[in-house]
Amino acid sequence: MSKIKHNLLRQDLADAIIADLRKGIWKNNLPGLRQLADRYGVSKRTCFEALRIVECEGFLEPAAERSKRKIKVDQVNAAPDLAEPGQLLIISDHREKCNNTHISLLNRAMRFWTERGGTVRHVEVDYTRSRSLKKLTKDWFEGETVDCVCMIAGPRSWVRLIDQVGVPVFLYGGNKTDTKHCSTAGYGLAGALDNIIAYLTSRGHRRILLPWQRAYNGHQMCIDAFVRGVSGFADKQTADLLPIVDLVSAEDYSRYWASTLVSVQPTCVVLHNSLEAISLVSFCASKGVRIPRDLSVFVMDGSELMEWFVPQLSHLCFDNNADIKLFERWVKKGFPAGMTYDTGFKLVPGATVATIDG
Repeated sequence: MSKIKHNLLRQDLADAIIADLRKGIWKNNLPGLRQLADRYGVSKRTCFEALRIVECEGFLEPAAERSKRKIKVDQVNAAPDLAEPGQLLIISDHREKCNNTHISLLNRAMRFWTERGGTVRHVEVDYTRSRSLKKLTKDWFEGETVDCVCMIAGPRSWVRLIDQVGVPVFLYGGNKTDTKHCSTAGYGLAGALDNIIAYLTSRGHRRILLPWQRAYNGHQMCIDAFVRGVSGFADKQTADLLPIVDLVSAEDYSRYWASTLVSVQPTCVVLHNSLEAISLVSFCASKGVRIPRDLSVFVMDGSELMEWFVPQLSHLCFDNNADIKLFERWVKKGFPAGMTYDTGFKLVPGATVATIDG
């Protein structure tokens, strides 16, 4: 039996178990957790997580205490739905045009969908400033047959409204929502923040600035992470070190850096993406601020643009090939609702975070 070696271990293991179910290797019940873990060469924890995915996708009965999992034989024997797709609606914020990670995902999702015979409609919006959400939703869906929606970093309010239409939604980035038809993929923000803050504080940083875009959910997660990880962090520091901002243009960012770096005097700035990194690095170069000697920088972005910065920016790294496979898997499995795909991340130290005293 070949071992499972891919990065997204639990999803790949779930696929392997489903394939074996379809082959008829087990008839009515699955073996115990230890036997399955030995069979596929994984830990019992990974096996348990994979079985939850298989259950969510309708192939297993819910687990009963001290009993083997029952197989839904009818579901296993049912032929997969291989119908050609109709229309894919992609929704993204216009500010994501410069996010290489998201651009790559969008382009590959479009190619995957059209190669299967479907059509794609891509709409760009302003998550922060658009007020007529119901009108937009009506325009997108009224008189149109939309098979599914791929949404990039959608705020909760947008996702909930689209979910009411009843169309399957694949949300890449953003936060998990209490919706009926939505599945999500992305890294865990809380875990990422804990890792970033632990790394920065180990290098002596305490005054860490993280400007949080108004369009994104998760500001409270940032506050909680700072309280957990930064010694002496108090709520009164939130407005200075964790401000909610609404920056769009290059001029917006330039004015913000000019005022904030002087008033707050951070030792390190944490940024969302490569666009913000370009803005800050350019500003520092124009003002003679040396990175990392005068100011350290960390970016929560894994796009290819990270390779173009000199010195290399300290950043998060993602498996972009795995990300698009999650969307493809979701489509091929018939748009299962309520799935949560953890894409994972790796912290790349780079060369833009200096060690400072106290």
